[in-house]
Amino acid sequence: MGALAHDEAHHLQVALGAFAIVCGIILLSYEKDAATEDGQSEATRYRGVAYALATAMAWSISITVMNASVKEAFGLSQALTINTVRVLGIAIVFLAVSPVIGKNISMRRTGKTSLIALVLGGVVALGLGWFFLTYSLMETLESRAVPISSTTPLFSTLAAMAFLREKPRKKTVLGSIMVVAGIALIFLL
Repeated sequence: MGALAHDEAHHLQVALGAFAIVCGIILLSYEKDAATEDGQSEATRYRGVAYALATAMAWSISITVMNASVKEAFGLSQALTINTVRVLGIAIVFLAVSPVIGKNISMRRTGKTSLIALVLGGVVALGLGWFFLTYSLMETLESRAVPISSTTPLFSTLAAMAFLREKPRKKTVLGSIMVVAGIALIFLL
């Protein structure tokens, strides 16, 4: 009976931590009337939210599948191999379908500076980010690794304050505190 109560407390703590992270991310990400200020319609804004939710669902499936693939993996070289296969797989699929889904898709229309920034961003996000996530799944539970890895808005906010000289707002500070509190709840199990 004691082990069952401990498991329930563990799940409650993880759920509370994930909830705090989600609430913090919402505070960090939400801009009142930002879409209408940019000239977007309400329908466009809702489509954007729907696509973002679809992204979250796709990522959750991807992470669960990736977590299953790392069960027998060990070490940094395995994490590198897993991510190399994933990135090559999607690159091949995207290259194959791009002529079909849009004849106007062309890398030639992307400026040199933008292309360099995109490649660098891809290396950092898909290379380093997914590599570290894969390795973390080898070392800890998915229920810990995923919420901790979902703290991108916190680090984006801190980077914007440091490099772009953005002024912190109350909402930003509260959101950041909630994200850190959520991570602490999940990590300190």
